[in-house]
Amino acid sequence: MKGNHSEKSNFLISFLSRTFALLLTLIFSALIFYWINLINISELLWIFGYLLLFFILIRILNLGFFKKTKQYDRIANFLEIQKDGNFEEQNKFLHNLVFPEDICDTNYEVYSRSVPQTFLGGDLIFQGLDKDNYYWFGIGDSSGHDINSHLYSVSIQNRISYLVNICNTPLDINKEINRGLSKKIKDKNLVLNNYASLLLLKADSSGNFQYYGQHPNMILYRANTDETETVETSGNLIGLELISKSDYNKDFKMNTGDILFTFTDGIFEQKNSEGRYYGTKLYQFIKNEDKTNLSDFSKKLFTEILDYTNNNLKDDMSILIIRKK
Repeated sequence: MKGNHSEKSNFLISFLSRTFALLLTLIFSALIFYWINLINISELLWIFGYLLLFFILIRILNLGFFKKTKQYDRIANFLEIQKDGNFEEQNKFLHNLVFPEDICDTNYEVYSRSVPQTFLGGDLIFQGLDKDNYYWFGIGDSSGHDINSHLYSVSIQNRISYLVNICNTPLDINKEINRGLSKKIKDKNLVLNNYASLLLLKADSSGNFQYYGQHPNMILYRANTDETETVETSGNLIGLELISKSDYNKDFKMNTGDILFTFTDGIFEQKNSEGRYYGTKLYQFIKNEDKTNLSDFSKKLFTEILDYTNNNLKDDMSILIIRKK
């Protein structure tokens, strides 16, 4: 981000200034001692020699430091691009590479979208079929918004891609991801502060869903009644000690025309200039907005939230929408 770049530049200028100020202070101190006859010319030359050596050593020792700082600066500038210029296009390109393609077949129509606070963001979205042609969906949110958060989410997403063909239920995948993380942390003596919410769903072609995970509740739109209902979620987070008593999969049924809305907390926790959350406006939007075209629906939702916050996002925003055909 530009703020971070400015802080780093100011730090480097301040560091160099302090180094020169120290050197000049020592030189003037030595000259003062000479002028008041506390030291002679030979001692003054020795002092100047030591000061010159001191200055050369300082420069040599910090040469690597400055090179590394510049390298980190370039990386930071790439990863934390502000939302101006071509931010949206670059982010769209990145997420098209990271997230799976949206599913659209005879059974389901799926649309996903993510708008991160910084260039990468810490949200994840998963969708795909396993070897037995069951559908798997996932949406998660890693703590933080930096490169570590992004890599943490990508590592979870990669594990899901593998485990959908190994595990039978969403709960099994949650346990296996946490087991693998615990083993890595123990074997490599790592200190890992990241954690993530993760909702996993498994569905057959008839609309029978199994789900598990600590994540914001889902909203299910029923086409036959034109009403919405809340599908409550529960389970364990990824990367934290098991704190949930929920140790079983839940289920629900989707019928033709029904639409399931899953999202990260960045959708409803955005604030306006008065500090008010978008919150329940999400439920009103889902109920009242036309849902014929899921892409248009999502664009309108994100536009409304961006307008609500005056383009000042405080968190990553992601949504995964599933329509039963």
